[in-house]
Amino acid sequence: MNHANLACLTVRRDPSRLILLGVQPDRDEPEYGYILPSKNPVNIGPIMSEISWFIEKPDYRTARRLIQAGGLWNTMIMAFQTRTMLHWVSRLAPTLYRQFQQIYDVIGTSQENKVVRDTYQRLTLNNFSKEFLEPMVKNYPSSLVVLPVREILWSDWGTASRIIEVLDTIGKVPRWNGSGKSTGKKSRPDNELSASFA
Repeated sequence: MNHANLACLTVRRDPSRLILLGVQPDRDEPEYGYILPSKNPVNIGPIMSEISWFIEKPDYRTARRLIQAGGLWNTMIMAFQTRTMLHWVSRLAPTLYRQFQQIYDVIGTSQENKVVRDTYQRLTLNNFSKEFLEPMVKNYPSSLVVLPVREILWSDWGTASRIIEVLDTIGKVPRWNGSGKSTGKKSRPDNELSASFA
């Protein structure tokens, strides 16, 4: 939370920036997204820098090379002012911005439900990193900066097995269905797991 607070304080001082938290990896993890900080520090706060590029789910060898080069895990935890984010969405994803502007224009009217429903039916899938963050880094590199977060336990809890791994690491051993001890192995598919914690 200290890093999140620092990011928020920095954005208060310089509202033109978006700050992304990147965690220092403690292992090669091919299932995560990586950020490669550039060599260009920014003068808005300690240890923050511009971003060279984003790498999504690299293989083990690439993950190892990224870590050796100072790569960080992309947490997707960001600090920004809403008006700044909306400005960049209007520049980098104008179609998406216009679609949501239609919703904004009818909030509180009798048309709101219909417009929301119609807008969401027309929306196409967007990858926030690929279609927003990467173009921002390429075209406006000083607008998005990374704040490295070091020496913390981090896990993207996208699967039950990752949750269990972290709980084992911090000493909260899961007991399946309230009985037995964790063996460190999954006995059920991720989407069927239930556990209680000691």
